Amino acid sequence: MAHEADWAAFDTPRDSEIFGYDWWAQAVSPLQQLGVLDLIEGETELTGELTITPTPGHTPGSMSMIVNSGGEKAFIMGDVFHGPAQVTETDWVFHYDADPDQAGRTRHTMLDRAEQDNAAIAICHHSGFGRVIRESGKRYWLAL
Repeated sequence: MAHEADWAAFDTPRDSEIFGYDWWAQAVSPLQQLGVLDLIEGETELTGELTITPTPGHTPGSMSMIVNSGGEKAFIMGDVFHGPAQVTETDWVFHYDADPDQAGRTRHTMLDRAEQDNAAIAICHHSGFGRVIRESGKRYWLAL
């Protein structure tokens, strides 16, 4: 499963120039040719417990996973965050974000959702699972 926006963004000759080889044609494009790839848009429920949700910014079609099990939620954030400091500083730019402004908006939106749902969040770069806490009006990462 892939987001249509990422499919459109990365299926270009430019990426071959950046990476030095045609990784798309070798590793990704064959999935569609084999009929095992579904392109999606928007939030999509996979099962009663798993939902994927668009989290654009790092890439146009970046997605995150929402896990809903046993009355609790967790958000697996993929590349939404690149470290715990971005929980407090959502506008800090990661060099490889394709759209830094959108990435900041996405971080803010996903933190709002996590707080509203009292969800644990996973920041996939070096941090594991945690929760968002507030102190003096600011959000902070609290590792679990």
